[in-house]
Amino acid sequence: METRTKILLLLLNIALANGLETLSSVQVIFRHGEKELDGTLEVGGGPLSDKGKKQMFDLGTYLRSRYAGFIRTEFDSGETSFLSSDKDPVIQSASMVAYGLYLDFNLAATWSGEENIQYEPIPVRTLPRQYDNLIQLTKSCPKNDARIQEDLNEYVKNFFNQNQASLELYAEKTGDTAILNGNRNGADRIQNLISFLEAVKFNSSNNLPLEDWEKQFLQEQDLFQFRSGWFKNYIDTEEKQRLYIGSAVQNIPTTFEATPVKKISLFSAHDHTLYTLMATLGIWDENNLQLPPDGATLIIEYYDSIGAITTDPYMKVWYRSETSQEPELLEIPQCGQPCYINKFKEVFANIIPANAEKECKVEGNGEAKPQTLSGSRKRPHLPKIPPLRKRTTTTTVSPKHIEIVSSTSENTVQNPPSPVLYSASASVPEKPLNVSGLNILMGVIVLVVGTGALIFAAFQKRRQYISI
Repeated sequence: METRTKILLLLLNIALANGLETLSSVQVIFRHGEKELDGTLEVGGGPLSDKGKKQMFDLGTYLRSRYAGFIRTEFDSGETSFLSSDKDPVIQSASMVAYGLYLDFNLAATWSGEENIQYEPIPVRTLPRQYDNLIQLTKSCPKNDARIQEDLNEYVKNFFNQNQASLELYAEKTGDTAILNGNRNGADRIQNLISFLEAVKFNSSNNLPLEDWEKQFLQEQDLFQFRSGWFKNYIDTEEKQRLYIGSAVQNIPTTFEATPVKKISLFSAHDHTLYTLMATLGIWDENNLQLPPDGATLIIEYYDSIGAITTDPYMKVWYRSETSQEPELLEIPQCGQPCYINKFKEVFANIIPANAEKECKVEGNGEAKPQTLSGSRKRPHLPKIPPLRKRTTTTTVSPKHIEIVSSTSENTVQNPPSPVLYSASASVPEKPLNVSGLNILMGVIVLVVGTGALIFAAFQKRRQYISI
């Protein structure tokens, strides 16, 4: 190492030790809080539990204490933004973090007068599933989807072979014998099992009852490690990383280098978001075979300079696995500590897509989308599942979920009627035109076209006179 470089690093370490850094911006990527499980056992379904709400509130208050003096006490959309995937518990999580982060702002609210409602609404923006290549990562990429699909089918087959006894016990106790059918689609076979395991884990963590045979599954770590192995198939090659998580990697420097830059950008996300991003960056502990827990948080800090030593911007990356723990400083391999932003872009040049849309295209009609464990479709009802905690909730339907249906129909139309064409100016079905009416219409069209042609010719002639 050259003497000049050694001296620069020495001065840099001295500056770091003496707190001469200038914080410019922060990105916070966090997993949503714990969810309740809904009655259908839909994977990803259910609102935040009370515990989940507290996890997210605590994260907000932690961020407030960590960045006190850096961000204002009052919410300012010019310096703070929230972006969430389009899932209810994830949006709720963002709202709870916002409440905790701006607690004093909420408590000082005076808009309600004597009612003293201590709340100020803070906007949370969402990414629709079909466009989400940053958070839930559900945007289709035909070139990558078929490749992942093939790998997932093989992964599920091996998983069933390695856990035959446990799966037979599950099928016997729940009645979900279809899981043993090797001819079924891999994701369809596994969905009910994943829902069952989530219910077991939820009941265990909330001191809710479990039968003895259900408790056995808590000891089967291979079963609970299934989802991390599943998502590893999405990023086990450089090309997969680029097409699946590359846009999210690219978003890190893009967000920091935006003009104007936000002081703090918060992303309410999922366990697989953090896992695939951190694994791609090389900062995920390979010995940890579980996905990030509820409330896990990745904090990326962006510094403009270190006093007068250097003006090259750099990043620090912190990971907070539990909402009650202090974050751990991580080092991105090959990027160093601190990680300079230009070095980051150089290290991940093969992961950051030049044109994601173009790279994802395939010849022909495209390819199948990979199986998902976080879809919105309902799974068949299981005859036997762990008892779930009873709760009383008030359901609020967002306007975007309201569908236009016939006033005499049920919520679900089993046999929709044949489509009927309506005219633009009337609410009755159009009648076929008779021959005489058609002739009159054609005559009118010819007259209008002819008149228009004469007017256009006269206009062109007048333009010639003007130009002369």
